[in-house]
Amino acid sequence: MEKKEVKLNVRGMSCNACEIRIEEVLSKEEGIYNVKAKRNKNMVILSYNPQKIDLERIKSLINELGYKVEGVLTNESGNLNFSFIPIFITSGVILVFFILQNKLGIHFLPVITKEMGYGILFVVGLLTSFHCVGMCGGINLTQSLHKDKNNFIPSLKYNIGRLIAYTLIGGIFGGIGTLFSLSSFSKGFIFIIAGIFMITMGLNLFGIFSLGNFLSKFFSQVYAKVNKKGKLIDPFFVGILNGLMPCGPLQGMQIYALSSGSFFTGALSMFFFALGTLPLMLGLGVLVNFLSKKVGYHMMKVSGLIVIFLGISMLSNGLALTGNPLFKEKDKNYSVAKLNGDLQTVITEIEPNRYPPIVVEKGKPVKWIIKVSEENLNSCNNAIVIPALGIEKRLIPGENIIEFTPTNEGNIYYSCWMGMISSTIKVVNNINQSDIVVEENIGGGGSCCASGNIGRYSGGKLPLDSIGIAKIKDGFQEVVINVDENGYSPSVIVLQKNIQAKIIFNPKKLTSCNYVVIFPEYRGRLDLSVGQWETPLLNVSEDFTFTCWMGMLNGYAKVVEDLRKVDIQKIQKELENYRSPRAGGCCGG
Repeated sequence: MEKKEVKLNVRGMSCNACEIRIEEVLSKEEGIYNVKAKRNKNMVILSYNPQKIDLERIKSLINELGYKVEGVLTNESGNLNFSFIPIFITSGVILVFFILQNKLGIHFLPVITKEMGYGILFVVGLLTSFHCVGMCGGINLTQSLHKDKNNFIPSLKYNIGRLIAYTLIGGIFGGIGTLFSLSSFSKGFIFIIAGIFMITMGLNLFGIFSLGNFLSKFFSQVYAKVNKKGKLIDPFFVGILNGLMPCGPLQGMQIYALSSGSFFTGALSMFFFALGTLPLMLGLGVLVNFLSKKVGYHMMKVSGLIVIFLGISMLSNGLALTGNPLFKEKDKNYSVAKLNGDLQTVITEIEPNRYPPIVVEKGKPVKWIIKVSEENLNSCNNAIVIPALGIEKRLIPGENIIEFTPTNEGNIYYSCWMGMISSTIKVVNNINQSDIVVEENIGGGGSCCASGNIGRYSGGKLPLDSIGIAKIKDGFQEVVINVDENGYSPSVIVLQKNIQAKIIFNPKKLTSCNYVVIFPEYRGRLDLSVGQWETPLLNVSEDFTFTCWMGMLNGYAKVVEDLRKVDIQKIQKELENYRSPRAGGCCGG
């Protein structure tokens, strides 16, 4: 029997499903042997008997499937289906992901939680079904390719089998969850593996390289070989077996089912998740015989981009759960611990999509008070995980307390229980003398020169639009000054002579300029960035000044005989020509 081997240059193959489709159709033709389609090389290799089928008939069979045979290849390598364009686009995808997730707080992998309704789980399945097209699309197609284009029963049976398999697996994991639960590190490890797998699959769909389709193609080819021998496997049972394949989103759902601790809840949750994947998967099976190759090609590219997004998100979440976030948070609004003897206390408030970074001192016990309002608590931020300290804390409305003792300088990363929200615990050697903390974490607010209203202080002037008058109580006097990027408000305060005074600074927004307040006449200073917001009781006998450390923001304390007889207009007129001798700093004098 005469055999010829030929290599055909075939355009239009967009995924492993295309390879399987060509191999399936050609293998059924008498006189064609050993068909191998390679989409990454735009090549189909086969052997045929020219006495039973001619080359033109083979080309016609491929063209009828919607692909285009452009000729016979004479070299071994074929024409690589490779372009740098997908690499640039994928790099752009990663950049967009970073901007959206870290700057705008948008997450692409839905958070699956116990508080979710089953309708939301359906939506999660609908979104992640783009991954199913790439992972299981080839298997789906082998069940859908029939001479009768109107016959969608095999695809329906295949997807019903998959639905039943997912439901049973959910029940099994829910039952196992009654015996034990996964640690945050274990969850993170599973998410990392799943994320890498999904990114690889997305790159495969996008055509950068041909990896990640091994399992899908393996099962499809096994089915094809068995079917070729006449031992037809019903699509329903193929769908059942498909439920055993590893899958990133599926692993996330399995973790949820495990955490449910209930066979019924786990099964029902997986059922609604699988139901959400049906529209796209069932539609793929029904439309495969009608879609043009151009439409199919673009659909796979879109699916690839979505899968890459989901994979990066899952990888990022997994790394956060292991204490090694992929994208370090750049939040500059640190909450700094206050020292009280050997104990340091830090108070933070939880926001719906943000955990605040904190600064603590090495070697001293920390009492971290986390305040949570009921309206800010949601199914994502309701549990804090600190992998490096082995801490997992469920949050409730009101005050929540976490206690630990940091032993080493550096950053400790923490996140929510799904790795979606992350932040930093910065450990410093001496919290009262750490200019590094200030420069690194407060400097992002900009210098005093950056403010549009800073001209009020130019040349050492004092803004006189508001004057604060101290209040006397319990034998001393007290006045509050707000501090933000625009300076001090009020910049002028009035105190009564011979009564001790306490000045309280309210830091609304600190910058690299205003975080330190200098009192030249008292030879003292306050570092607002580390919680030094109040002066000790000052002996008041004459006027004095206060200023930022750069000399740009100036304040003045006017001392009078009796606060009950203060003449505001007289003070304003007296100080309208005042110029601070220390004026200057970054903006000049």
